[in-house]
Parts: sequence; C-alpha cells; structure tokens
Amino acid sequence: MSGFIAALAESWWWIALFFSAWSALFLLVDKRRLGIFWQCGLVSTGIALAAEGLVRRQLPLFQPGKMLFPLLGADVLLFAGPRFVEGVVFTAHMPVGPAAQWIMAALWTGIAAASEALAVASGFVLPEALETRGILTALLVHGLRFLALVGVYHAAGYDVVAAALALEEWRRARRDLLLGFSRRFWPMSWVVFLAGAKVAERASRRWNRGGVKSSRRSGCLPCLR
Repeated sequence: MSGFIAALAESWWWIALFFSAWSALFLLVDKRRLGIFWQCGLVSTGIALAAEGLVRRQLPLFQPGKMLFPLLGADVLLFAGPRFVEGVVFTAHMPVGPAAQWIMAALWTGIAAASEALAVASGFVLPEALETRGILTALLVHGLRFLALVGVYHAAGYDVVAAALALEEWRRARRDLLLGFSRRFWPMSWVVFLAGAKVAERASRRWNRGGVKSSRRSGCLPCLR
C-alpha cells in the first residue's frame, strides 16, 4: 500500500495532467457535441499510441521512472487524458474554411509541442525535448495527428453534422433572444395599451361632441330647455 502511495506521489504530474484535461473538456464541449465527437477523441488516442510506439521508443521523451501506468514509453494517463481530449475539442470546434482548419491544426501542433518542451522543468520530460531533434520530432508527431483528425473530420461527415449543429444553435440563440426581449419588455406593452386606450377615449369624446353640435345646427335635435 505504501508503495502504491509513493508511486502516486511520484507520478503527480501525470495525474494532474489527466484531471486538468478532462476538466477542460467539460468546460469547452457541451454534452451534445461530446456525444458526437467523442469518436474523434478515440482516433486521436489511437494515432498518439501509434506515434509513441513507432517514434518515441526510438527517441524517448518521458522519464521512465515517473510513470504510473507505463505504455509504449509514456503513461496511460497521457493517452486517456490529454490525447483523447485534444481530439474531441479540436474537432468539436473545427472552423468552417479549409484555410482556417489548416491554421487551427498548426496552432494545436505548436501548443502540444510547446507543452512538452515546457514540461522539462517538471522533471517528467527528458531534456532532449529541448534539442532540435526533439522539437522537430514533436512537431512531426503532433502535426500528423491533427492533420489526420482533419481528414477524419471530413471523411466521416462530421463537417455536415457540425454545420447542422451550428444552424440549430443559431436558431436557438435567436429564439432565446426574442423570448428574453419579450419577457423583459412585456410590462411596457400595458403602458402602450393604456395610453392607446386613453387616446381612443378622448378621440371618441371629441367625435361625439362634434356630432352633437352639428346636429343642433342642422335642427335635427329638439331644443333642450
């Protein structure tokens, strides 16, 4: 038991990374999109596993002695956490235009590679990550992963689903805006109604007075004494 607790303390970075990734997932992706794009998370995890198995075993990146559940030169929490979450968030918020999608893939690639380089200070990533070979390897691995996700996004028809979701969300936002506007300003309708009723009442009185006067002048009404 004490050995397991010591292993947990030794691998705190992986645990924190796992829970931080899933917290970000629930903050950035709603339940409906999560129910649709979770498969892209599995694709991202599978590509990351293949990359770690083919590349990282030849060019180690992570400290082997600080892993809670070692797998292919990394920790299982890396694949079940950040790599899965990256695939879901990346595809769930995919922009519409092809150029924007390429730019988004490049940004995600840079962020993923930079996070590995910055993690050297934590002691869980080997210093070789800051070397030219390590940086190029990270850019290659993550770049291929996100480009593959763009391909899967279009090949599996997720672009059509995302367009339908965007249209539905726009209609829902417009409906909520109109409902909120009507609920906020409906008391003013009574003011308008009362003012209109008052104006109509005055106009009716004036019309009646004018009719009586014209009738008296024409002699249609008997003189009142």
